Parts: sequence; structure tokens; C-alpha cells
Amino acid sequence: MNPELPSFGAKDGNDFFPALSDGAEVDIKILGKPEIYESLYGEKIRLGVKVVGINEKCGDIELMKEYTVSSSALCWRELHQSWDKVGATVSFFKFTWLLTCEKTDNGKSLYQLRALAPKK
Repeated sequence: MNPELPSFGAKDGNDFFPALSDGAEVDIKILGKPEIYESLYGEKIRLGVKVVGINEKCGDIELMKEYTVSSSALCWRELHQSWDKVGATVSFFKFTWLLTCEKTDNGKSLYQLRALAPKK
């Protein structure tokens, strides 16, 4: 963990990533390695992303803007856990990633993150 990064507020002047509504889909470019840090609400993952595509259910998200993600969502934890297992981290930057949100039966938000095929 880098203690110089703030737990609250924006990193380098970028806003935190807005919450996604049910049915939202965002294409993102991951800008760096995810980082674990402790907040008042427990362990979270922080990383920078750039939005390269959105659907109509993403009202608060701006296209081509860079955001700081700060979340305990399972998809970010899985990304953090697998990051160094892949080998060279540059392999992550060859993909656009699709982040989706849907409601579960108990009313919670389920976030899923998957890599899309590299663009040629």
C-alpha cells in the first residue's frame, strides 16, 4: 500500500468512479496495477481507469474521462489477485474491459468485469 494516496477524495484530481445502475455497461481501459488499502469501511481496491465506451444506463459517467475506482466489489478483488499471476502486467493494457452491473435477487449490486478481445 502507498500511504501517500488518499483514502477519500480524488487521486490526481480525478473523481472516484460513480456507482453503476442496474443494466449499466462501461468499457474501460485499466491504467495501472490495482492496489489494496484500508478505509474506515474495511479493505478496498483502488485503481485508475479510463472510460472508452458506455451504454444509455450510465448517466453519471463521462466518455473518455479518467476515474479512480475505490471499491470492495468482488470483480476488482479478482483483478488484483490475478494481476501478478499473468506474468508481464503489460498484457492487461492490450484489452478493453467491460464492467457491468445488475441487481441480484436480494437487491444488491453485482459487478462483473471481463476482458474484451484486443482491438486490431
